Amino acid sequence: IRIHSGDAAGGRQDLQVAATVEPQRAILRSYLGKAFANARDNKHAQKEFALAQKLDANDPTVWLYSALLNEQENKVNDAVRDLEKSQSLNDNRKVYRSQLLLDQDRAVRGANLANIYRDAGMTDTGVREAVQAVNSDYANYSSHQFLADNYFNLQEQSGVNLRYETAFQTEYLVANLLAPVGAGTLSPQVSQQEYSKLFERDRVGVSSDTKYLSHGDWYQKAVEYGNVGNTAFAFEQDYSKTHGYRPNSDLEDTLYDFKLKQQLTAKDSVFVEVELRETSGGNTAQYYDQGRAASLPFRFTEKQQPLVVAGLHHEWSPGVDTLFLFSRLADDYAVNNPLQTADVIARDFPGGPISQFLPFFTTMNYRSKLEVYSGEVQQIWQTHRFTTIAGARWQQGTFETRNHQELSPLSFDLSDFLPPVLADQDVSADFERGNVYAYEQWQPHDAIRFIGGVSYDRSVIPENFRLAPVNGNSQAHYHLLPKAGVIWTPLRDTTLRAGYSESVGGASFDQSFQLEPSQVAGFNQAFRSLIPESVAGANAGALFTVYGISLEQKLPTHTYLALEGSLLKSKVSRQVGAYEFDSTGGPFIDTFEERYDFTEWNLAASAHQLIGRDWAMGATYRFSRARLQDSFPGVPAAAVLDPNFSVYTDSRGTLHTVDLKVIYQNPLGLFAQAGAVWTHQENGGDSAALAGDDFWQVNLFAGWRFFHRHAELTAGVLNLTGQDYRLNPLNLHQETPRDRTFFTQFKFQF
Repeated sequence: IRIHSGDAAGGRQDLQVAATVEPQRAILRSYLGKAFANARDNKHAQKEFALAQKLDANDPTVWLYSALLNEQENKVNDAVRDLEKSQSLNDNRKVYRSQLLLDQDRAVRGANLANIYRDAGMTDTGVREAVQAVNSDYANYSSHQFLADNYFNLQEQSGVNLRYETAFQTEYLVANLLAPVGAGTLSPQVSQQEYSKLFERDRVGVSSDTKYLSHGDWYQKAVEYGNVGNTAFAFEQDYSKTHGYRPNSDLEDTLYDFKLKQQLTAKDSVFVEVELRETSGGNTAQYYDQGRAASLPFRFTEKQQPLVVAGLHHEWSPGVDTLFLFSRLADDYAVNNPLQTADVIARDFPGGPISQFLPFFTTMNYRSKLEVYSGEVQQIWQTHRFTTIAGARWQQGTFETRNHQELSPLSFDLSDFLPPVLADQDVSADFERGNVYAYEQWQPHDAIRFIGGVSYDRSVIPENFRLAPVNGNSQAHYHLLPKAGVIWTPLRDTTLRAGYSESVGGASFDQSFQLEPSQVAGFNQAFRSLIPESVAGANAGALFTVYGISLEQKLPTHTYLALEGSLLKSKVSRQVGAYEFDSTGGPFIDTFEERYDFTEWNLAASAHQLIGRDWAMGATYRFSRARLQDSFPGVPAAAVLDPNFSVYTDSRGTLHTVDLKVIYQNPLGLFAQAGAVWTHQENGGDSAALAGDDFWQVNLFAGWRFFHRHAELTAGVLNLTGQDYRLNPLNLHQETPRDRTFFTQFKFQF
């Protein structure tokens, strides 16, 4: 009570009296050690932790506290070892706690262990630890929080490729709904320091992260946060301005995000988020040929003002939780493109087959506004051997599209039969989506867990609101989507995972605000898209199929090995706008079908080694083979008048990467990292004309972490040798600097 009310010194005195009266109780020594750690008295904290370890060799609590203190002291390798010791001792707590609470302890340790793995440069291992934590105790907020952070780090910085957006948003929303007030989940920029309810207290704080690159890019993140009584809040301000590495590839993004968490009763809490965002820029997509990209001069602006999310959490009993989520999603997207491609088609009679097809250039002013309301309820039941997750979601809204197209001067040869103003449209299309789902986890034995699930999805999606000229029609889709997975741990440090899932995408970013589980046995199933947007643009109602298998092994030498394979598939059928002529005249606005069939094979192998107290090394190999079949089934090849247009393409790309790194971290606060990334790509099929590439990029940085990590200063150089490259965007990859780039970064948190 004293510590909670702000009297930390008085609280420590009470703990010292308790430990003196009952000197053989290890748990009191553990709490006293943590109290000393909070007072920045690390010497006495470590002394109490050592005593607790001697008093009860089977209690994992002190190892957990010691690990987190070691992380704050920049002893990352020691932190990993202590947390693994805590994990290995976890089953010895059965005489003290029920199986359910034991599983909660395991999930908390998994989340913290994953954070420390990230500090050691083992982010892929961190993802696996977070996945294990989520499956161990789905109702534990901390594991969802870390999984969200990892999905966020996997996103492509330009915001073009959105493969991981849905998974990030889903895990982040679940974490915030499940977390108690004061848990520190409201802002991903704030690392949680309070890891025991005994030391919760009212406080306010501020965090800042500033990064500048010599290329002229600037990133600034700030957050003011705190909790007072039963209320917690966080106010984020993000600003970034990037210039890109070619003309018209700049991007400017401004975000204001306010989050509030209110504890209504001991069992009920409410979460509210209001977000304002404005983004503007040019052509930021990835291209093989940077010169061609520079000749595409469109500009865009996007506003989300405001986006509102509200949630309610009711805990019936430990492991039995009900979640409610309500949202109002609003987006205003505008594009000005003086070289927008459109198509003119001819039919011998209305509704007949296409007899002539010709792409041409237009000048386009386009604006799309969406407003979608969404509601979802989810129920979680956890028992000794079973976890059931069931829910239902309903979304409804409208897409309003304004499209003005004129004939481009580059297509003057068509002016004899195409008018100067091709379209001046203002249309509205309805959107509806209903979804019910159920997942079951069964653990018949401590070493194995089976996962099964099914989702039924009905959606009414606008037929064509993106590919001008547009229309106001909507199409209905129905899907029954099975899921299955298994997690087997035959030995304490050996884990085998396998998963299968089918899922479906939404119309836009409506897909990214949901509570349905984002993964099956650790394999992501929640996608905004699978086909890289740089190749196919944005699509609606895409089908996703995921097969995955993973083998993970830890060795007593603090060696971490992993081998993971996956097969990802996506199919999309969309309508493309066109200007039609037939026997009755024209041009009329019409559509024709385009189909995408995408397949991606992935293989990843990694090895990481902790060396002594200060060193860590890692190597990761990734293989990705992508194939995209793009067809226009209603367009006969003989009807195409442009020799550069094909009614069927089969593009293939194979990408190999090797990521090597060495990390040094000293308890005094000094840290440094040297990394080298080898990339090799080969193209085939209709992409065979694109020459492959083979190159290395070297990255170096060093910095200083101040006491208890309240501040951190980093400086380094990316792409040391200034190596440029050409990569086919068919293989999903992060855009890296194209010349030597220096950067500096300063973070602080109080």
